[in-house]
Amino acid sequence: GLSRTEVGTEGFIPDCVVIENRQLVTLCAPKGSASMKSSEKGVGMSIFKFSFSQIFGPETTQAELFEDTVRSQLVDFLDGKNALIFSYGVTNAGKTFTIQGTTKEPGILPRVMEATFHHIQGHLYDGMDLKPHLRSGVQCLDADQVKKERTAKAAIFTLVKEIFYLNGCKPF
Repeated sequence: GLSRTEVGTEGFIPDCVVIENRQLVTLCAPKGSASMKSSEKGVGMSIFKFSFSQIFGPETTQAELFEDTVRSQLVDFLDGKNALIFSYGVTNAGKTFTIQGTTKEPGILPRVMEATFHHIQGHLYDGMDLKPHLRSGVQCLDADQVKKERTAKAAIFTLVKEIFYLNGCKPF
C-alpha cells in the first residue's frame, strides 16, 4: 500500500512526498512553486520519481534501520573490510537522531559500539605494555613505563570520580 508523508515547516504540503513502495518515491511540486509554474508553462516537470535500494518510512524504528542497513556493514568491517556510514540531508531531516538516537531509542552509533564490544568480548588485551603511538604505530613499554601508565590511569579515574561526585552524579 501507499504511505503518504506530509512535509513542510511553515505549513503542511500534503502529498508532495509519496512513498510508493519500498523502492520508489514520488515528489510532486507544491502548488505555487517555481517548478509547478514552469511545468504549467510547458517547461520542466512537476512530478519526479526516484528509486532506491530501500526506503524507510517514518514508522521505521531505530532497531529496524540498524538491522536492515548497518548490521551487515559492521560484520564486514569486523572481518577486515572497509566501511563508511554517513548521514546526509537538509537541516531538521533527522540526521542526528538517526546517528545518535535517544536514551530509549539509541541510534546507529550507540548500536555499532554495543555490537562491536559484544563481538570482541573475551578477546580484550588487558596488559598495559602496548601504547598507541602517532597515527598507526604501537610503542612497547618496559616495566617502569607500565607502572607510570597505571598511575596516570588511576589518577584520571580518581579525578573523573571526583568531578562526578561534585556534580551530584553517582560514581561508577
